[in-house]
Amino acid sequence: MTAFLRTRKLRRTQFKSRGRARPTGCTVLHTAESILDTVGPDTGAEGVANYMVVRTTAGSYHDLADSDTWVHLVEYSDQAYQDGTGSNPWAMSLSFALAAADWPRLSPTRRAAFLRQGALAFAAQQEWLRENGYPTTPLRRITKAQSDAGMAGFVTHGDRDPGRRSDPGAAFPWDEWFAACRAATGEDDMFTDQDREDLRYAAKQAQRVEGLLMREQPSGITDIYHRLDGTNALLNAVLKDDGVDEQAVVAAVTAALVPAVLDTLGGRYPGLSKADVADAIRDVFGSLDAAPTPSQE
Repeated sequence: MTAFLRTRKLRRTQFKSRGRARPTGCTVLHTAESILDTVGPDTGAEGVANYMVVRTTAGSYHDLADSDTWVHLVEYSDQAYQDGTGSNPWAMSLSFALAAADWPRLSPTRRAAFLRQGALAFAAQQEWLRENGYPTTPLRRITKAQSDAGMAGFVTHGDRDPGRRSDPGAAFPWDEWFAACRAATGEDDMFTDQDREDLRYAAKQAQRVEGLLMREQPSGITDIYHRLDGTNALLNAVLKDDGVDEQAVVAAVTAALVPAVLDTLGGRYPGLSKADVADAIRDVFGSLDAAPTPSQE
């Protein structure tokens, strides 16, 4: 999808190449301080986007969300003119088409709609970062000093430029925002690089289970229990690694196994659903505590 501002004749340029700068996994959050659209379809994001085409001063974001859509404004490989304190070359930016003061005035449904659209834009940014080998943004707040030092996370425009800006505002719903981002990306928050390496290792072990399922062609859900039960010691060892969240490992391995099981059994059991298989796998994982670890064998 070509960025909106690349397809328009701008009165003043609103982006430029990152040059040699590399994104650090820092995302700067904004509100556009625009007028909230409360009548009919929400055209707030479209209105701000069109304003950027004709404005004579610098001001843009990578993405801009309202309650029913989001607009991709600036290519992720370019720097948006979103912050006057130096983060533009290495930060991603995301804004909401409303004012900071609007957050507490929104109904829960409208607020959730804004956050969902923003989270969809965030997910697109994360996919680009991951595909291009850059650090992604963990779901945590960081300070200006931390962002300047290269730490990944969310920093607000107000934290970076407190003398002139306060957005996205003191009432920004951080817990709801993080929940929306988790739903949009399918990832847990606060994972370290080591956590992700361990999860990748767990997924590789899941592929071994997939091979077992494919070779032996189990005849039903009961056989799934038996095949997975034989991996308890291996999985338990993975779960004992320092810094690994057990539920995250279970989720990663389950996600890898469900498609394999369905590929094996789907033709023979047309009524078999993803939920059925996932439930069976989680039940097997429930016995992990009783499985021997390598040190006990």
